[in-house]
Amino acid sequence: MAGKKLKKGKKKKLGKKKRELLPNLYDVPDVPEIPRNALPVVRLNMKLVNPLGYPMDFQLEVPINTKVMTIHDKIAELYGGAARDISISLHKYRPDDPAPLTASLMELGLIQSGDVNVFYDFKPVSHPLLT
Repeated sequence: MAGKKLKKGKKKKLGKKKRELLPNLYDVPDVPEIPRNALPVVRLNMKLVNPLGYPMDFQLEVPINTKVMTIHDKIAELYGGAARDISISLHKYRPDDPAPLTASLMELGLIQSGDVNVFYDFKPVSHPLLT
C-alpha cells in the first residue's frame, strides 16, 4: 500500500467579493508636522549637586518636547562614560523623586521659553571601559 498515492481532491475556490469602500463624506485635511523652530526653546542651566561647583555647570538649549533621556545622554557624553546612575531633577534637587527618563520637558510642566535650573547627580565610575 505504500506505493499507492492518494489523490487529493481539488479545493473549491471561494469567490471573494471585493469590498468597495464608501466614499469619504468629508475632506480630511493634511496636518503638517509642527516645525522644530515653532516650539519654545528652553535654556537649561545644568548644575552638579555633589560637589556643588561652577566648573561642572553647563548650559543646554533644547525645545520643550525634549525627553529627559536626551539630557541624560548629554550628561553621560560630557563625562565620557565615567558616570552611572544619573538622577535629574527640575528646579530643586530631589534624590528620592528624580524626573522619569521617558517624560518630556513639556510633560514635566515647562510650557514656555526661559531659563530653568536642572540639578543632576551621578555615581562616578573609576574604569568606564571595564563596565
